[in-house]
Amino acid sequence: MERSTMRKSSLLTVVAVLCLSMSLSSCSITRTIPAALYKDYRTELKKNNLVRNTKLTFLRPRLTISVSLNVKEGANAENEIARILEATKAYVTVDNMSVIAKYVRWPEEIWTVTLEVTDVSSKSIFAKYRASYFASRDAYDQSSVVIDGYKTWEEVGY
Repeated sequence: MERSTMRKSSLLTVVAVLCLSMSLSSCSITRTIPAALYKDYRTELKKNNLVRNTKLTFLRPRLTISVSLNVKEGANAENEIARILEATKAYVTVDNMSVIAKYVRWPEEIWTVTLEVTDVSSKSIFAKYRASYFASRDAYDQSSVVIDGYKTWEEVGY
C-alpha cells in the first residue's frame, strides 16, 4: 500500500512541475505585430526600394523592429541606415507604442524598443539601436525614474 501511495505522490509531483513549467514558459511568447498597426512607417521605409522586409515583434517588455535591406553593389548602406533610423525615431512615439502595448495586452509602457537593420541575403546585422521609455535602467524603482519616452537612441553592440 505504501509503494502505491509513493508512486502516486511522485507522479503528482512530476505532473505539477510540468504544469508549472509550461505555465511559466507560456508567459513569454513572442508576438508578431500586424502590419496594419505600422502601415505608414512601413511605407516610409520602402520608399527607397532597398528595404525588403520589416517586422515588429513583442517579447515582454521589449519591442524589436527588424528591417532587412537588399544592399546592391554601389549602394550606400550607411545613408540608408541613417534614413531608417530617422523614420524609426519619428514612428516610435509614446502614442504609437501604447497602441502596440494595447494590442499585445501589455498593461504598461513598452520598456525598450530595439531597431535591427540586417542584410537580407546574409542575415548579418548592419546596425542595432535602442531607445527606452524610462531614462533609468531600473524601471522597477519608480522613485528615481525619469521618463525619456523613446527620445534618446543609442547604438548598441551586435
